Amino acid sequence: MKQAKQIILIIFLCSTTFMFSQDLNKLIENNGFRKIKLNTNVNNYVDGKGYYDFLKRDSSTVKYFERFTEYDYIYASKDYEKIGNVKIKYIFVKTLNEIIYDIFIVTEPNLEIFDLIQLAYGKPTSTYKEDSTQGASMAWNAEKLNCTLSGFKGHYYFQLHYYAKELKAKAWELEKKQLEKEQKEKTKKAIKEF
Repeated sequence: MKQAKQIILIIFLCSTTFMFSQDLNKLIENNGFRKIKLNTNVNNYVDGKGYYDFLKRDSSTVKYFERFTEYDYIYASKDYEKIGNVKIKYIFVKTLNEIIYDIFIVTEPNLEIFDLIQLAYGKPTSTYKEDSTQGASMAWNAEKLNCTLSGFKGHYYFQLHYYAKELKAKAWELEKKQLEKEQKEKTKKAIKEF
């Protein structure tokens, strides 16, 4: 009897591990959100009429980015308006040499998205919940990419975030070097003033 319980326990653990890895495999297989894939060139996204799906942030387009001006592009096509019954407000991407490494999706504050993403990707690898009826922050971590979803009742929006780990690290390093260079230049200018 004891052996039978142990065998059942082992089968259960193996099956749940397999189910979890299958769901994480779906995240890896998708490599982004729907047709917007990490590690692809942003200029490859063109609609049937030959127009680019993404609008680059510059002085004339920054108004479309609202408070998300740290992103390089906004998805301008109307292809993706909902996830289930959850309205998508915006889709932004960050790029390194025009290669997408960060996809940021802003949705309406609807708790249904938490159920949907868990059905798609399985149990998150990490979770922060104050109260399941109030919202949460969840993460799915794969070897080369991460996906996070966070949102709490009463917030203006919820956020779904995909990023490629290696490219994001390179982008951060380049950004850090650029900031250091700018700081040195500011310091030189300040010294000349005195």
